[in-house]
Amino acid sequence: MAADHDIEPPIAPRVARRAMVLAAVACRSLSDHDPENADAEDLWQRLKDWIQSLDVDSEIEPHETQIIYNPLGSLSDQEKLAGAWGVEGLAILAWALGLLPFPAHDQQVDPYEVTDALALLNPEATDIINAADVRTSKELSACRELLYAIHCRLRQFNRDRSFHDISQWIESEWLQTLGIDSVLASNGDLAVGGVPLTESRESARRSCESVTFERHRAAIWLMGEYGPIYSKVPVDT
Repeated sequence: MAADHDIEPPIAPRVARRAMVLAAVACRSLSDHDPENADAEDLWQRLKDWIQSLDVDSEIEPHETQIIYNPLGSLSDQEKLAGAWGVEGLAILAWALGLLPFPAHDQQVDPYEVTDALALLNPEATDIINAADVRTSKELSACRELLYAIHCRLRQFNRDRSFHDISQWIESEWLQTLGIDSVLASNGDLAVGGVPLTESRESARRSCESVTFERHRAAIWLMGEYGPIYSKVPVDT
């Protein structure tokens, strides 16, 4: 359910700027190791130079500033984990910008493929921001609705651990709009790792839920439902 205020989706350049910030955070989170390593130090300096060149300071949230600029090797495990998982939300922003196809619902994305699509550490990132365009409202809505349905089913399973045929939850129009064949197993339940949810491995279910949470947040933010601050978007089911 949307918040009680006028819905104002972020404009395309803002989506691109937010994507660049998330790409920087993911890069730092995935590379925050040995501060004595010259290669790590060089990468960190390049990352700082890159993000400063993009004029995206207004988009960087305080906790993201800390992740990007705090001394190398200083990030907590929680910061590194959150930043790394954030690439799943970034994948949805990259899709919304027309830079990537819609990701498989039960698979983690390749973080390097996603950040390469945003021209991480490259000057071409400025061109992506300047030429940014977002997909249609129909596509963004289909993304939002599909991720909501998947998220609801995963949380329902956590509560009752039982089978549910959710074929009536999933509109074929959403799948067609997103270019997806199906997210369902042959018995009508959600497919995870190629099998029905009730037969999937615990690790696969946990991964799918983490993936879905981050992507759902990005989809809600793209719709403008809860204001402009990305990290403040509530991911409800």
